Amino acid sequence: MAVSGDASISDSVNQSFEEDRSYSLFSYNQTVADVKFKSYGQSIDKDTLATAISGLNLQPWDPANKDVVNSYKTLFNILGSHIVVGATYGGRFQMVRGCSSASRAEQLT
Repeated sequence: MAVSGDASISDSVNQSFEEDRSYSLFSYNQTVADVKFKSYGQSIDKDTLATAISGLNLQPWDPANKDVVNSYKTLFNILGSHIVVGATYGGRFQMVRGCSSASRAEQLT
């Protein structure tokens, strides 16, 4: 297992901008801890996996066959569908500030 930490600043936003405005973008990410398993395969309980699979009589995937689909649903309900290989702890702050580029006199009329 490895633990690391860092901070990064980047500017990104996913939106459209109005032509008559000026924008300031700020994005700050703080990673306090980043934990990853180097060899997560060793953590898999092979006996539990083998027992679950052998009890379901799994056949090759066939989305048209309801029995096959149901057997895979049962497998994923028992064992899950993902393996967690890491976690990140930290926070993110994003800010978009916009102001009109038109003069104040124009705005009042």
